[in-house]
Amino acid sequence: MVNQFDYRRVVIVNLSIFFLTACLERESPEQDFDLAIANLKASGLTRHQADGEGLPWFTQKLFDPVWDRKGQNLIQLPSFKLTNQFGKTVTRVDLNNRIVFANFFYARCGGMCPSTMRRIKKLYESVGHEESVLFLSHTLTPDMDTPSELHRYQQELGIADEQRWLLLTGSKDDIYRLARENYYADTTRLDQKSQQNFRHSEHLYLFDREGYLRGIYNSKNPMAMKRAAKDYKALL
Repeated sequence: MVNQFDYRRVVIVNLSIFFLTACLERESPEQDFDLAIANLKASGLTRHQADGEGLPWFTQKLFDPVWDRKGQNLIQLPSFKLTNQFGKTVTRVDLNNRIVFANFFYARCGGMCPSTMRRIKKLYESVGHEESVLFLSHTLTPDMDTPSELHRYQQELGIADEQRWLLLTGSKDDIYRLARENYYADTTRLDQKSQQNFRHSEHLYLFDREGYLRGIYNSKNPMAMKRAAKDYKALL
């Protein structure tokens, strides 16, 4: 039977673990995004009254949402050079001032990737034939996913307009560096990161015409994907 002293000690230990965990574990990026929107509403502003059409920008690494980009170290699409499913080179310049939805995936995946890509496909279909919106999906197994393999995958996925959703491959070093240093998409523990160990997030990223990150969405969350379907319109 636990006496009063032991009971108090158990409570104190449990509370200590709780607060320590809360300090060590940061909220996920999409929770930060939700918080930013909630703070906007709490301030009495509407999305249309806020700078940037009511969508925040995000600072490097910590994904802190900010409403004024002046003087901030913001997350922005970097220069890159990859190859699409048609064997054509795609660079940052080729995005041509378009709004971009981007994600990372495994073409050979028995886990969350198939359902994630299906949800992104629904978003892609809801965008319709809006020429100013582009989808970029980066394979995390580029050593296996040649352009022809990605073209086959695209056909299996049922992508109708091939020019508005590009499946990208390239060198493993380039893609992993892009995922880790610019998208911060690797959720593997820091001491375990390697070329053979990559646990990607299920996030979908929204970039504006200038290449700044403006939205982060958990593709497993139907409500988050509905929000993505509305948010890109603010950037048109």
